[in-house]
Amino acid sequence: MYVPEHFALAADRLGALLRRVGAGDLVTNGPDGLDATFLPWSLDPHAGRLGCLRTHMARVNPPVAGAGPGDGDPARPR
Repeated sequence: MYVPEHFALAADRLGALLRRVGAGDLVTNGPDGLDATFLPWSLDPHAGRLGCLRTHMARVNPPVAGAGPGDGDPARPR
């Protein structure tokens, strides 16, 4: 997402913030509108150029349970 330069964080400060917080909302848009699901997040600094945020969501959570064929892949098992 675009972040204006005066709001941007240096990569090391952003990484430190993401490692310290450890949880946040995943916001999805479903048939009933927006849904926010509070999830644990972890930063894998070795995946990709900037790292990768990883989380886990049980299949009974609405964003996964309501997904059907053609809805993309809301959960990508490793």
